[in-house]
Amino acid sequence: NGTASNHNFATFNSATAGPRPMAVIAGRLAIGNQRNIATLDSDETTFNATRLQLPIGYVVRSLELWNNFLAIAADFTPPSAGQPISSRLFLWNGTAATYTDSLELPFTSAPLLIANNNLLWIIGSDTAANMAIYAFNGSALQQAFFYPNCVPHGIGSRTRFQGNILFGTNGVTPTANGGVWMIGNADDPTTFMLSMMFINSPANAAITNVAGLYGEANDLLAAWYDSTNYGIDQTSNAVFPTAGSQMDTLPIHCGAPTKNKTFYSIEVDLEDPGTSTGATFEIQYKTNLATTWTSLRTIRVTDDSLR
Repeated sequence: NGTASNHNFATFNSATAGPRPMAVIAGRLAIGNQRNIATLDSDETTFNATRLQLPIGYVVRSLELWNNFLAIAADFTPPSAGQPISSRLFLWNGTAATYTDSLELPFTSAPLLIANNNLLWIIGSDTAANMAIYAFNGSALQQAFFYPNCVPHGIGSRTRFQGNILFGTNGVTPTANGGVWMIGNADDPTTFMLSMMFINSPANAAITNVAGLYGEANDLLAAWYDSTNYGIDQTSNAVFPTAGSQMDTLPIHCGAPTKNKTFYSIEVDLEDPGTSTGATFEIQYKTNLATTWTSLRTIRVTDDSLR
């Protein structure tokens, strides 16, 4: 009716500013609040501000339902400067008085969790503003991708779109990788590709943070902020990356890195709407978990054979 209301339905245990991620587990709405998981029962009345408490020093950054567990990514801030900053993954069944299991994560901040095809993807960053992406299958944690000068925005900037995972990132420099990234795979359930599927409209001119994503049917909405302006971009179906973007693909071995993998061929499939005249693609590869790329071949869109 146009009347302002400041009515408080319930009160959190902590009023400290921070993320308030939400997910549903065991018929309850779970809400992260500092080191607490608050719950609201399905009767929409019963509220528990401290249904689950993590160890002192942790702050919940992201929640995701995965294989009947609530996956909780939390960052740890040490009480003194001499201790390292870290992050940890907690698993909770939604009913027990304490968490079921926990796993230390190999980066300093873990702001984003998203589950897809029985894998839990954990997207975080280090103190040097580099993005690292890990896959967890319940028993082993594997680093899948690493990108410098790029950090995930956080819980509001993720979605599932046409069977793939999309998430937004913040560019660290005007030419860095702020945009919408995709993790997807085709017929092989163990091989995944990371690609920047969509660069937001102001990304070539200023640092761009992708703060929100929404995907439905063939349409994707991306909300962005470039330090001055706010906007929402819309794209239908796939938009091929602009100049300078990369696509990585690799097998997810999850604890079996010594298993040999052989690539018999590489095919570039240029589907409509095609690419710009004069565009080139450079194929690079890594072997034996190398940290740098080796160039294999540069191909042009006009080449007769793209193999």
